[in-house]
Amino acid sequence: MIPAIKPENEKERLKALRGFEVLDTPAEEAFDDLTRLASDICETPIALVSLVDSDRQWFKSRVGLDATETPRDLAFCAHAILEEEIFEVADATQDERFSDNPLVTEAPDIRFYAGAPLTTAKGLNLGTLCVIDRKPKKLNELQKNTLDVLSKQVIAQLELRLVARRALDLSQAKSRFLASMSHELRTPMNAILGFSALLKKKEFDPRSDDFINRIHSSGLRLLGLINDVLDLSKVEAGKINLRKAPVDVGELGRDLVAELEGLAGENVSLRTECVEGLGPLETDPDRLRQILLNLVGNALKFTKEGEVLVRITGQGPGPPRMIQVIDTGIGMDSDRLETIFRPFEQAHETTQQDFGGTGLGLALVKQLAKELGFRVSVTSEKGAGSVFSLVL
Repeated sequence: MIPAIKPENEKERLKALRGFEVLDTPAEEAFDDLTRLASDICETPIALVSLVDSDRQWFKSRVGLDATETPRDLAFCAHAILEEEIFEVADATQDERFSDNPLVTEAPDIRFYAGAPLTTAKGLNLGTLCVIDRKPKKLNELQKNTLDVLSKQVIAQLELRLVARRALDLSQAKSRFLASMSHELRTPMNAILGFSALLKKKEFDPRSDDFINRIHSSGLRLLGLINDVLDLSKVEAGKINLRKAPVDVGELGRDLVAELEGLAGENVSLRTECVEGLGPLETDPDRLRQILLNLVGNALKFTKEGEVLVRITGQGPGPPRMIQVIDTGIGMDSDRLETIFRPFEQAHETTQQDFGGTGLGLALVKQLAKELGFRVSVTSEKGAGSVFSLVL
């Protein structure tokens, strides 16, 4: 027996496979119909939708076989995913790769195998739609063509399933967003109304200055929430207007730090670090400021002690090439990094309850950054802080 080698793109292939979130899910009629059709047309007792995982092949759909998975080392499909076209074995007992394979010498007594790769739009083979017989044979051209067409339908069903799942997740996220927005909008509004009512009494109160400050901060918070919602809607509708002008990013960073310093806790240092000699950046100053306000505000919200640093780097005398917001806060699990830029998503299940917010800020950051010609990325470690990078 000769086990199949692993594809050169194995890491990307496995990432794509797991991205479909289909492994170890229950049977679904849409896949079973395609498997039965493959079995009927190719005139074989066994047909499978087989997905090749890191150390096993797992069957999303199966006809004529009780097993739900087998080791990858034994899998005919592990060989098939190395091919671009249908992989066919006419008689496994006469093929040195399979003649002593337990799947050949014992049940299910495989003799014939044909597998059409399940190929994504990016050219990654996730597995196969395969047909198996207990006697030697060959497929005719019509059967081969049909198996190939059906394999493409399996991929289409996987993609449709993923879209439907994401639509459901988005719907649920929007429901959570509306619930949190109700709280986020009412809290500052109640503060504004309550403290305004006290001031309307026109009675001297030594706490009046504090009331006015709370009204002001609550109003700013309310305005920020409304602006995030409206701006994200504008960006997604393609109706955002940009006003480009030369911007001294170092000065912008220092101004932001001075403005937000009051939000930093007693144990948090907020500062800017800028490479000397950098020229101005041609961009929209208001939108860049909005991006940095979101990122620095987020960093301060999740950092109880340590430092929040705005680092601006590049090679003079040209403009800055990268702006980073670095914190020593609570950080995030690596599996959350791809979701935090989606609308209504937050890094932790309890983020809204513990820290407030709507999950729109980072979605807006990503969209605005794209409009300004920046690529935004994040690295993070739970308990060790995060680094958000804007690369020109």
